[in-house]
Amino acid sequence: MKRIFQDYSTLSNNLISLFEDPDGNDSNFKIKTPDRTFFCHRNILKYRSSYFEGLFRSNYQETQQGEITFNDISTQVMEKVLIFLYSGRVEMDRENAVDILLVANKLLIENLKQFSEQFVSENLTDENIWDVCNIATHFQCEYLQKKCVDFIGLKADFFLHQKGFLEIAESLFEMILKSTYLVVNKELNLVYSLIKWGQKQTEQIVQNVVKGIQLEEVAEKISNLIRFIRFVSISRDEYLKIKEMKVIPKDLDEDLSDFYSSTSSQRNKIINESLTNEKKIYFNPRCSRYFLSSDILRGTREYQENLEKWVNDKDFLENMELRFFANQGETNTKNFYTDCGGAGKTLIIIQSQEGFVFGGYTSIGWPTSVSYNEINDNQAFLFTLKNPLGFSPDKLPIIQGNEYMALYSEDGYGPIFGSGYDLAIQSDLINGQSDIGYTYQAPAGIMSGSNLSQTFFSGSNSFHIQRMEVFCERKI
Repeated sequence: MKRIFQDYSTLSNNLISLFEDPDGNDSNFKIKTPDRTFFCHRNILKYRSSYFEGLFRSNYQETQQGEITFNDISTQVMEKVLIFLYSGRVEMDRENAVDILLVANKLLIENLKQFSEQFVSENLTDENIWDVCNIATHFQCEYLQKKCVDFIGLKADFFLHQKGFLEIAESLFEMILKSTYLVVNKELNLVYSLIKWGQKQTEQIVQNVVKGIQLEEVAEKISNLIRFIRFVSISRDEYLKIKEMKVIPKDLDEDLSDFYSSTSSQRNKIINESLTNEKKIYFNPRCSRYFLSSDILRGTREYQENLEKWVNDKDFLENMELRFFANQGETNTKNFYTDCGGAGKTLIIIQSQEGFVFGGYTSIGWPTSVSYNEINDNQAFLFTLKNPLGFSPDKLPIIQGNEYMALYSEDGYGPIFGSGYDLAIQSDLINGQSDIGYTYQAPAGIMSGSNLSQTFFSGSNSFHIQRMEVFCERKI
């Protein structure tokens, strides 16, 4: 029998000590910034950075002299990047994350670039979004571009009126328009924004584009992007206004003319056929955004799609509201029952402090009091969106015959799913516990009462809540 013991922490610390050796002991390459010289080791640089691998394989002057100077990289950022190369650790904050990203891109350190993109994407703001967009586009940061698009999509009407929008690259604008989840008050507003963008790109100054002014250069500039406008959400009268501006390519206008002159049943057929035809995305409606008020699900398309599919109740999704939320115990159980008791259909989404996302749905809901109650619900289910075991997002339906113990209310607790506390939130709304498989169906291979059933949601039988969101039917 063989066992493998690993001690990455000590190894990482030892390599940091090697890097920080003040005597430059055994170093054989120098990296210089404007105010410091770092004593490094070629083999570590070579195997951790594709940039240095290529440099050392060449016969460049730097290779022969055993040193290289980076006047465009600050000492502080270079130190953090080098520590990462030696130890696999990096300390980022909002002040240095973008600079670390740029250096990681320059030195071809792919995993550091990925970490930086993730950190920057988690710290997008209304103020930095356009600068980050330009960086993501210029340096081909695909993950960061996608996150920027998601961020803009949530408040498109706001962002598309900002000056920074007029300067974005065409490729990024295309990604924004392609987004099925772009949230706009009216699709027509996107057309006007697109024309303004085209004016800026062609340096044309036109005072009023909505009164039929011909914009030949603008039309040519936006001829590709206008194909991603969802004309299916634009009325015939609005289409005719756009047509007067002569910014619609001839082939697209022929399709649109046929669409707007067809019967309702013919239009539905065109729309259904477009769902599998990327070339006719202009007939493909954008998805509704049911979770705009959710901080937990912000920008997570797959998670939202799964919940929409699992709930499978359009009326509830269209009319639900974020009735209640808790952040690390800011509220208490009395608030939950006061605000959500008697609400009927209820969807609870939980994010643990480790970042795992799970929750449950009930078509019945909890009572208005905290006294002991056993609640029957054959439509209740639990779900996981992100878990420590690496399982894909999954719906955990109630086990047939266990419907009578789908939900509980009990002193000392908030909402409870299942008799075995498949998922239970304690009264402080800071802590919870889970052990799936008693009342709700666990994934194949997981038995109730086992270590896997107890750690499935959050990595432990008990967990700390980072945020909990409760969606209920809107009050009339």
